[in-house]
Formats: sequence, structure tokens, C-alpha cells
Amino acid sequence: MTRGIFSLLTAVLMLCACHRPQPVSPDDETRLYDKVMTLGAEGRYKEAIAAADSINALNIGDSLRAYIMLERMLAFGNMGEIGRAMEYSDTVIGFGRKHGISEVTINALASKGVFYRRYSKADSALMFYREALNMATDEKNLEYEQYISDLLSILYSETSRTEEALHFSKRSFDIACEMRDTTAMVSAIATIGNIYTREHQYRKALDVQMPYMPMVRGIAAGGYVMKFLTPVIKAYLALDKTDSVRYYMKMAEPFIAQFPENHQTAVVMLNAKAELLGKEKRYREQLEIYNRIDSLGTHGKTKDMLLLERAECYDNLGDGHRAYTMMKQAYAAVDSIRKSGVEDEMSDLSVRYGTLQKELEIERLGKERLVWIAVSAVLAILVISVTALLRYKKEKMRQKAELEKREVYIRGLESERERIARELHDGICNEMAAMTFALADDEEALAQINTLTVKVRQLSHELMPPQFKDGNICQLLMNYVMMMNATHPETDITITDEGCYDWTTLPSEHGFELYRMMQEAVGNALKHARPGYIAVTLGGDAAGRYSMTIENDGIITDGTAGPREGTGIGRQTLQARAANIGATISIGADGDIYRITIQH
Repeated sequence: MTRGIFSLLTAVLMLCACHRPQPVSPDDETRLYDKVMTLGAEGRYKEAIAAADSINALNIGDSLRAYIMLERMLAFGNMGEIGRAMEYSDTVIGFGRKHGISEVTINALASKGVFYRRYSKADSALMFYREALNMATDEKNLEYEQYISDLLSILYSETSRTEEALHFSKRSFDIACEMRDTTAMVSAIATIGNIYTREHQYRKALDVQMPYMPMVRGIAAGGYVMKFLTPVIKAYLALDKTDSVRYYMKMAEPFIAQFPENHQTAVVMLNAKAELLGKEKRYREQLEIYNRIDSLGTHGKTKDMLLLERAECYDNLGDGHRAYTMMKQAYAAVDSIRKSGVEDEMSDLSVRYGTLQKELEIERLGKERLVWIAVSAVLAILVISVTALLRYKKEKMRQKAELEKREVYIRGLESERERIARELHDGICNEMAAMTFALADDEEALAQINTLTVKVRQLSHELMPPQFKDGNICQLLMNYVMMMNATHPETDITITDEGCYDWTTLPSEHGFELYRMMQEAVGNALKHARPGYIAVTLGGDAAGRYSMTIENDGIITDGTAGPREGTGIGRQTLQARAANIGATISIGADGDIYRITIQH
């Protein structure tokens, strides 16, 4: 069935290449969307993405395109490629807003909040959840209002804000009751149970959930059943009710079978099974389950937690030496995680910067009011006024010291903005000046505006430094090639990893220079030549040597883009970056092909 669908899509795309695309009929649109959605629901995420790309190449309506884009974004997120999902989510949100497709916009905003939550950036997640909730409320869309309230309760629970978590979970339940949606009611009750479980109030969690167990038995949707059963099983495990654990795990088995093995829900049940085996003193089987969970790569556990679980298993098996080794590794991992948390907090500071400014202004006005109160008090009681004044000055000195620390970081941000402003002024503003002579012709003015928009967007993306905590250099280069293909459709830009080098071992400083060198080479080719293609090849060998080759078939216009010899800034920049990491670089032409090779 799948092969037949893709054959149909291929045939349609071949016809589109030879003839003007014809609109897809409503029946075909429904069938194509159902196919992508089904592939995603079955956990076949790569196939779902491929099908979405094929469908988006057809002449389809804006509504279908928006929903196909949404399914593509969700597939990236479900397969663990959170960075790509977050990047693509901006495209989906923008498309939904442009065409007034509110459900897609709300869903994409909420999903981006989920992606931030998985990166442990609670403030950013909260910002997108709130925007999605406001849209749903304005649209009077109860279904999405209930769903996002549920997401907010989960976020607040994970950040130990139990009161807010219970508020939104009860709001979610009330809306579900108003809609008479049994599935939504079960989901909301499951969230409340999970909140109490996280607070170690296991008996209270069971008291809330168990009255709704008969309702759960009538639900066919495996995801909601598993969401309900998960806190129930966790609570019984904590209370050492192993018979109850076995009973509800058996009840969960047919629903777990609906998910791929690496799905988060299936992994949660594997963790519960491992914990049950530990209570039954079946440590060897417990260790096998933990190793299996680790191999799936979707467990969501920190490295220190994984090591501690295995250390405990080995200790129970009598292998003290291995348990001690893993325990030391776990403590080392804790330090690494704390450092990463500090970096995440710093990157999230820019989101909270506007709020900080308002708080500082309010604080400043409050202090000025205190000054007037102190001056007035002098007229009544001199001693009290002097004491208050000294205390006030001491507090001001402390606040000034804290403010100076914050301003160090803020000045860094402002310096970067100034640099970006110079880039925009020297490149884009000259074209904007030329636009004043073209305003008499609306079509020409519109074309120039579109060109400027693309250039500004591309420049802002390229100015961002690569985030190596989100993936290795190979993944970041692939993301860059995808972005450049989207903005330069006239050139076929490809990247190939020959699989001969483990890019996860590459030092970050080397990765940064390789990333910038590829940006320089690709950007120069696109700017100074008219290449039909640009090919990037990543290679290496077992001895730890790596290489990157960038070639193109561009017309000769500049020494950094085509075969002509040159000593331009682009070539000098490439050579300087290569020397910075001890790599060799060769730049030259082979017939009509211009090639740059970096080796280390």
C-alpha cells in the first residue's frame, strides 16, 4: 500500500515537471493528508516526512499545505530531531498566520513550547504556551484551550510549581466536562494524578484516578489510556503493590503494542517493568531492560541517572568494582549537566530581558518614592531619618553592584546588535536607497522588497553562531544546506557524509571553523558565480583524520567562487580559518569544476 502511494506521488511529480501543475481534487487532498497523518501515527516518521515533501511539491490548497507542514514538523519532533523541528516550526507558524489558518498556528505554537520544554527552557516554553492559549481563547476553540491548559499543567508540575499545575489541570478537566469529551476528561485526570505522583503523594494520586478507571476501559485511543495508566503504575510501584502493578501493566500491553518500540510511551512502560524487576530482586533481567532502554535513545533521562541505575544493578548483583566505577562516572556527569544548565539559562536570558527591564524600572521608581519618604521623615524625627538614609544608601550600593553585573552581559548583546546593524547598513540599506527611484512602478518595488526580505532573513540566520549542544557538526551543516536550498532554489546544494569519521568526537572549536568555512565557500559561490550545483562532501578515516570538500560549477567571476586565480578576502579568510585549527586547504579548478578541500 505504501509503495503504491509513493508511486502515485512520483508519477504526479513527473507530470508536474513536464506540464503546468494542475490542482489536486478535494478527495485526493483528503487521501494524501490521511496518508501522512497515518505514517506519523504509526511511528514511521521518515516516511511521513518524505511523503509530506512530495505532497508539498504538488499544486495543493493553502489549508492542506498548512496541515501537511504541521505533520512534517511533528514528525521531526517525534523522531527526536528537536532542533530541526524548532527551526521548521517558525515556518509553519508564519504560514498559518499569513493564510489565517488558526488551528495550525495554535498547534504549531503549542508544539514549539513542547520543544522548548524538552530542552528544559521553561520560560520560553511558557511564552509560546501562553500565546497559543490566548489565540485559542480568542477563537473560542475549547478543544485547543483544554489541550494547552493540559500542557501548562505539565510544565508547571515539572518546574515544581504545584499550585499553578493543579489550577490548569482542573481548568482542563472543567473544559473537557463542558465539551462532554470523555477522552479529554481522562487526559486531564491523568495529568492531576501525575502531579500528585511527582509530589510523592501516591495515595492521593490513586484516590483521584481510580474512580475514572471504568471510563478508561471504554477508550480505544492507546495514547490516552497509557497516559492514564502511567501514574497509576508509578503510584503502585512506590507503594510496593506489585500485584496491582502486574495487573495494570498487563492491561497496558495491547495499547503498548500500538506504539513503535522507541516511542516515549513504550519506553515509560519499560522503565516501570525494570523497576518492578528490581523489587522482585531479578537484577540481571532489570539490567538487560535498562540496557535496552538506553539503546533506544528516546528515554529522556540524564546521563547521571542512567549511570546510577546501572550502578545500583551491579551493586545488587555483587559486582562492586563496576558499580563503583559507574558511580564515579555518574558524579562526573552531574557536574557536566550543571554546567550545561548554566549555559541554557544564559541563552534563555535574552527571552527574559524585556521583563527584567520593566522590573528594574519599577524598582527604580519604588526607590525614588522611598527617598521622598526619608526626606519627609527628617522633618519629624532626625534620628530615624538618618538611620533610614544610611540603610537606603547601603541597599542602593548593593543593587548597583548587581546591576553592573547584569549590564556586562547586556553590553555584550548591544555590541553584537551594533555589528549586525553595520552589516545591514552596508549591504541592504544601499538597495533600499535605490528603491526610491523605483516606487513609480509597483511591481518593481514589490520585487525589490521581496529581495530585501530574503536577504535580511538569510543574513540574520547566517550571523547566528552554530549551537553544538543541539547536535554535532554534521547535523548542523545539513541544517545549513537545507536553509540555503530554501533561499536559493536556482542552485542545487547537496551535502554527503561518507560515514568514515565519527563527527561526534570533533572538538567544538574545529566544528566552529569548519562551519564558518563552508558558509564562506557556499556564500561566495552564490554571491560571485552562478553555479548550477554546489556539492559538500564530508570524509575521514579510521585514524581520526577528517576532510571537507566544497565544489561548484560556477561561471568565472571572482577568485573565491570560480576557477580564476585570486587573492580576495574570501580566499584569505578560508586560509586563516584552516590555519587556526592546524588544517591544510587547497583551492583550485579541475576543468570547469572549482574545488576547495580542507584536511586535518
